Amino acid sequence: MNHNKVGMLPKPPSYTTQDQWEELHRANERNARLAAKCDSLVSSVHDRLEREFGDVTTLQMLVAQIPRVNEQIKQIMQQLGKEQKLLICEYDVFTVKKPS
Repeated sequence: MNHNKVGMLPKPPSYTTQDQWEELHRANERNARLAAKCDSLVSSVHDRLEREFGDVTTLQMLVAQIPRVNEQIKQIMQQLGKEQKLLICEYDVFTVKKPS
């Protein structure tokens, strides 16, 4: 076994240029796969956030309409109250009461 003089550790194996190129190539391919996964994840998050932003915008618009809808309901209820009074008055006018 071949040892260093200082720590008496084995010397690392010597790499040829071809070995180094192959190692770099494998690392590059691994990085490309990881980059593709990251790109997919970022796209997925972006799409989800766009949908949620649209949902929040819609919700905000609908919530802003609540006071107007409440006011319209109030007006309808008042109108129904008036119509009910008219119907009761008309019913009383046309009701034939039997003499006692």
